[in-house]
Amino acid sequence: MQSDKPENSIQSAYLSLIDGAKHFIYIENQFFISDTAGSPVQNMIGSILVERISRAAKENQKFRVIIMMPLL
Repeated sequence: MQSDKPENSIQSAYLSLIDGAKHFIYIENQFFISDTAGSPVQNMIGSILVERISRAAKENQKFRVIIMMPLL
């Protein structure tokens, strides 16, 4: 039986790790795609990055995010 709901274990892992990051996030993924508007992209990675960066700023923490998107 096939579900209409997409498999999202990788997204869930990203969300959990981003939310729990202490000082630094490094993401390397040539297929990285996200959108904070929610359409047409249906993942929350961009939104959780914005939330985590905002939280660090409010708490006056040093926090860095690097997203590497290799061409080949």
